[in-house]
Amino acid sequence: MKMYLSLETTIRFVKTSSRLMFGWPLPLGTKRIIILRRRILRILSTANIIIIVSAQIFNIYRNREDRLNMFLCMTEMTAISAVMAFLIIYHIEEDRLRALITEMTTFVRNATDQELAVIGFYMRKCSLLHTMVIAVMVLGGIVYSLAPTVLPQPLPIKTAYPFSIELFWIWALLYGENVFTVLQVSSAVCTSLIFVDLTWFAAARFDIVNTEIERASNLNEVNKCVRHHQESLKFASRLSKTVGRMALAVAASNFAAVMFAGVVITFRQFYLLDFVKVVAFEMMSMVHVFLYAWPADYLAQLSQRLSESVLHGQWLGKSPKMQRSVVMMMQRANDPVIIKIDGLLPALNLETFGAGLSTSFSYIATLLAIFGE
Repeated sequence: MKMYLSLETTIRFVKTSSRLMFGWPLPLGTKRIIILRRRILRILSTANIIIIVSAQIFNIYRNREDRLNMFLCMTEMTAISAVMAFLIIYHIEEDRLRALITEMTTFVRNATDQELAVIGFYMRKCSLLHTMVIAVMVLGGIVYSLAPTVLPQPLPIKTAYPFSIELFWIWALLYGENVFTVLQVSSAVCTSLIFVDLTWFAAARFDIVNTEIERASNLNEVNKCVRHHQESLKFASRLSKTVGRMALAVAASNFAAVMFAGVVITFRQFYLLDFVKVVAFEMMSMVHVFLYAWPADYLAQLSQRLSESVLHGQWLGKSPKMQRSVVMMMQRANDPVIIKIDGLLPALNLETFGAGLSTSFSYIATLLAIFGE
């Protein structure tokens, strides 16, 4: 009995949770009316985010003397602004994302038992973390939606409007909009798991090739490994562009959230629920970046480990043609597959994540030292 989220289960969940984000790519051959409807819904969804962010900016301006409220609002605003960035990325990368998902599902459908075992191994690695993220986002959405029952604020999100919201129908309309936005944020984080799973899948493919080359004992098996290695490199190259953009948006928004939340922690007087929300923001921001850095680190290591796997192979003393194929694979494996955006995002790996985490903690510690007097 499986006690972890399999790749198929995760895909089904992400596909369902992405409906509020309209992030799951439509299949080829979709009717034009459905494509047009999707685009209109994305525009309306983006417009909703713009309205909420504008209301938050107005709230900051109106309460500019209240620094605690200002930074609490800015912390929330980073998460909501990230949703708009995600929507733009989904639109830009829809064709490439569709091709990547199709290739992944096709590979899994036709995979051997050994290949499925390798993919299952990596899915077990991230299953617990993915389950925790999903649970926190679901519970977080409920808590945020019910926040006005505990906090002295009329709406779930800290917003303000240049008109009265005391009339019930106006308040109810804005409350519904706030709840929808909270659900959008939860959906955005859950939908981003598809990018994470694609990266884990790419790493698993290189691991499969590493195992195959160690066992290859004739020219046909070596040529098969060369073909699989080329396919893995092409998949990883296309993946790097898509995941790189998403990782940049995730890193920028979440480290900004950590900075603003760090300022909030320096205040001594605030409501318990606000404090809980800020701590949750801090933790989820770090976890969200870690979700991308962890598989990207494995991808870089496994793509470069091929040279070591070749050394344990059975090609020594074989035909010159077989040896040339093996040497070609070794040369291509010298450079690891790295997810990055030149000039904007450094190599995405655990080292970069650790450096960002260290900087964030240093920032918070400095603030506590300054304002803790």
